[in-house]
Amino acid sequence: MASKNISKRNFLQSVGMVGGTAAVMTALRGWEMSAAATNAKATDTNR
Repeated sequence: MASKNISKRNFLQSVGMVGGTAAVMTALRGWEMSAAATNAKATDTNR
């Protein structure tokens, strides 16, 4: 089976749909990231 690349953003959106905000925050803590954006302006690449 071919592997499909998924971005962190898409992964976190999926986690959020299934497990809610707490699950997203847990995933971010696992990556030692905060909820704040690391960029001055967030960009949406899905548009």
